[in-house]
Amino acid sequence: ETLQLDVRDSDSVAAARTRVTEGRVDVLVCNAGRGLLGPLEAHSADTVASVLDVNVVGLVRTLQAFLPDMKRRGSGRVLVTGSVGGLMGLPFNDVYCASKFAIEGLCESLAILLPPFGVHLSIIECGPVHTAFLEKLEGGP
Repeated sequence: ETLQLDVRDSDSVAAARTRVTEGRVDVLVCNAGRGLLGPLEAHSADTVASVLDVNVVGLVRTLQAFLPDMKRRGSGRVLVTGSVGGLMGLPFNDVYCASKFAIEGLCESLAILLPPFGVHLSIIECGPVHTAFLEKLEGGP
């Protein structure tokens, strides 16, 4: 069964956690992401905060909800969608790259800490692929 949730909403994350029917989550896929394109000075503080809320804080909310049970059980797999934008800066993607760099640091730290608990985390550093993501980018020239 696949559960969907809104990473911006702690209640949505908690509700998804309570809907787990087997009593456990074996694989957690963290794929929420928001893009923002354009020069840094063109973005409002609210827009920047929204991108960081989805890309970074939303990931943290989700991990905080599901990792404790995986650690208690001694098993689980976490897959996080990162980006090459977390490995190198990309022009006019300042905020997006900042959020993906944060995810890199978070995931690298957790990847070291989780294996003794039987939990394995992988970050998938996607490059340019043909998806609807580019059509949903906010901002622009």
